[in-house]
Amino acid sequence: MLLHGLKAWWISPKVPSAAVQRESKEHTTHPCSWMEKQAPAGLTFCVQQAGDIIHLSDEMFHATCNLDDFVLGIGAQGRIPLAWSPFDRDVHRGLIPNGAMTGSPLYADRSIPEGSGHIHKAAQKNFSNVVAHLLTLRVEPGQNYMPSVNDYGVLE
Repeated sequence: MLLHGLKAWWISPKVPSAAVQRESKEHTTHPCSWMEKQAPAGLTFCVQQAGDIIHLSDEMFHATCNLDDFVLGIGAQGRIPLAWSPFDRDVHRGLIPNGAMTGSPLYADRSIPEGSGHIHKAAQKNFSNVVAHLLTLRVEPGQNYMPSVNDYGVLE
């Protein structure tokens, strides 16, 4: 979120053009120079103002240039804590052991109570396949599933 000032953004699609990939490796020009000359092909341009929030998907190429003398913003990048179990990491990513089940997204299943258990975490992220798998394992909402080698395979 930008708190003060103006910031220019150049954002690539999920699959960046060859020109964007080349620039991301070589860093031949500063993005602020693209205000005067053409940016690499395949980038979308926008200007962020105070109060605007920009969300980028994982691994999206982007570049920025502050347009005012004083620009202040806050941001974050998703990180998975090292202390999470392999199963917690898979739930976070929408994966289930051995691809056991698939299903359509849960958009707003109010029957799942709020809590911090694996079922609730999976439902919040619309991972219906994970919810269905946990239910087949008889995991109760609000509880965390502790996998064994038999149902998960090799643990990290």
